Amino acid sequence: VETVLQLRRGSIAPTIETLFKAVIDAQRKQIARQIQDISVKFEDALNTFIAMNPTAFDGVCLPETTMTKIYGAVQDSGDARHVFLRPHGLNTLCNDYGFDRSGLLSRLKDAEIFQPYLKNKVKENGEKMLDSDGSPILEEVDYKQMKIRGSTGWAYHFVISNTENEWTQQIAPEK
Repeated sequence: VETVLQLRRGSIAPTIETLFKAVIDAQRKQIARQIQDISVKFEDALNTFIAMNPTAFDGVCLPETTMTKIYGAVQDSGDARHVFLRPHGLNTLCNDYGFDRSGLLSRLKDAEIFQPYLKNKVKENGEKMLDSDGSPILEEVDYKQMKIRGSTGWAYHFVISNTENEWTQQIAPEK
């Protein structure tokens, strides 16, 4: 641009650089707001979906155990609710509450709602692998690898924090 306009070198570059930085910063903030909006809506929809279909969810249930209900399972702990949705359950939730599946999981993963399940890493003989301090080593299990015993297919793992404004305080500033 400087050559074409026959400007002295370096006079326009700082202005363009500042402009690009401002545009990129505005886009990051907009993406963070969109992720926040979708995560709040999804949390509300998921909690409502569970409340409206209590007989379609198993109660306390780990993914390694048998999941008998049609939509999935719910495990409540003190600070979080873990929801394991079968594909049919996620499809029903999206259809009933108007969520577009394209990009939904990646946005929920950015908001740390959709998470791979953590399991113990084991040696070939089945023994748990331990860290140097003696604690078990955990590894992420993607939902497509997280088979549910006694069912056909896998489950999506969602974690909903019971702490108010966790997104605003911790996750949004990093995005």
